[in-house]
Amino acid sequence: MTLYRYSRWDGSQQLPSFDADDVLDALSDDILAEGDLRRALQRLMQRGLHGTRGGDVPGLRRILERLRERRADELERSNLEGVLDEVAERLDRILDQEQARMGEQVLRRTAQQRRDRLDALPPDVAGRLHGLRDYEFMDPDARDAFNALSDELRQQMLETYFQGLKQGVQGVTPEDLTGVREMVRDLNELLEKRASGTDTPDDFNRFMAQHGALFPPGINDLDELIDHLHRQASQMASLLNSMSPEMREELRGLMDDLLRDDRLRWDMARLAGNLQALRPDQAFGEPYPFSGDEPMGLPEALAAIDRQQQFSSLEEELLGARGPDALDRIDADLLRDLGGDDSAEDLEQLRELTRALEEAGYLERDGGRLELTPRAARKLGMRALTEIFS
Repeated sequence: MTLYRYSRWDGSQQLPSFDADDVLDALSDDILAEGDLRRALQRLMQRGLHGTRGGDVPGLRRILERLRERRADELERSNLEGVLDEVAERLDRILDQEQARMGEQVLRRTAQQRRDRLDALPPDVAGRLHGLRDYEFMDPDARDAFNALSDELRQQMLETYFQGLKQGVQGVTPEDLTGVREMVRDLNELLEKRASGTDTPDDFNRFMAQHGALFPPGINDLDELIDHLHRQASQMASLLNSMSPEMREELRGLMDDLLRDDRLRWDMARLAGNLQALRPDQAFGEPYPFSGDEPMGLPEALAAIDRQQQFSSLEEELLGARGPDALDRIDADLLRDLGGDDSAEDLEQLRELTRALEEAGYLERDGGRLELTPRAARKLGMRALTEIFS
């Protein structure tokens, strides 16, 4: 026997914000007017549920508004004009350290020759990196710092395309990139097979068996690999397209000089073209109007571009949600990260609307379709008759 205990209301008790009858009532006008349950549910998801005892349940429109507000805040907070400022500061320290060593040997001809070469370096970051590439440092610590900076920048450039590079490649100097060169060549061949319709699952399996360490886990087929690479390659393209022409050219020059391999540069450009051709309906290199006062370094800028791409992808999913199943496919954790806790809670409440109808026996699934049960039809008929007789 089940026992129930009743007590006086003291304000601490929790009541559901709505029940299935509330949801069915909210759908009833649309269903009676058009007889289309799918469209009625879609409209309810867009506008939300209002006037319930627990307060309104915001719809997708409100979630989208909040997401766009947070996106605009990020764009208005930062700018991309200082992307290479940190690199420039580190180069300045390296040059100061090298010139200090020259000061100790000021009478030596070689010291003066090297001082003249340093004085002739161009002012931009890409030009200075290029000028120091074959320079013979007098100070070993300055030489090591320059090599470390070059390797770090090369790593950041390549990781933009290939997450997992740090684990899959022991070094990132031009001499150590043999594995990356082979992978990019094999990848282009695989993508071109897909474009011509001649690829097989075995082609993908062989590629991942040889090069899988350069990619994150969880990629199970070629389509997932293409989607991942398209998203990664689009980051750098978006970063370049979001910059001023002067900053864009400086970063491009920096990238070309860091790779120091004409064949690899050509294969990377070929890779970008293959990815765009395989996903022509997806944005590639979309510019983002950063307009704030906070400068970002290169890693922060790439992370900011990644977040803007996530904003775009999530907004597209929300706009394309046409039914309850589409709500279940939305990544609630990503929505919480980008739109805040309120947005994630609103999404969960919207999902609960359909669950409440199913649990109350008002909705049932016929294959992939939701349909009203006889019980729901009687409920709606009773509501219509009540309105008529009243």
